[in-house]
Amino acid sequence: MDGTNRKVIVQNDLGVPNGIYFDQKRQEICWCDAKTQRIECVEKDGSSRRVITQLTQIYPFDLTEVKSTIYWSDWSRKEIQTIDKSGVIGQPIKLSLGGSGRIYGVHAVRNTCSKGTNACERLNGGCSQLCLPRPDFTYQCACSDDANSSECTKSRS
Repeated sequence: MDGTNRKVIVQNDLGVPNGIYFDQKRQEICWCDAKTQRIECVEKDGSSRRVITQLTQIYPFDLTEVKSTIYWSDWSRKEIQTIDKSGVIGQPIKLSLGGSGRIYGVHAVRNTCSKGTNACERLNGGCSQLCLPRPDFTYQCACSDDANSSECTKSRS
């Protein structure tokens, strides 16, 4: 999360990628793109890129997933669209009356948290503000832009 070992996963054939999520079960990254009108997924190492759907006249803005079903907000249809990972389109979820009909964010919340550990798990890693975990199980302390404490920039392992 601190940018250490950053890697470009997808860089070609993108238009206006709006939403993104990480599917922990399949270990893949999925996104929606308003310009290409596609929902796509790729394995976390950048391999096996695949199009889940490409529909005409959609403007996907954000997406999330529950049990292999993808839900996305669509500004052109003003409803929540659904599709499973094999490409079968489900029934849309109608929005309640009122508002502009443009849903900016869609989030699925599970009853339990995902299991995992990182160096910031206990006592915020000893950081006074932000603790940013690194891939090697160390972490970097950081502070907000208006803080002026040298304590906030220390690396810890």
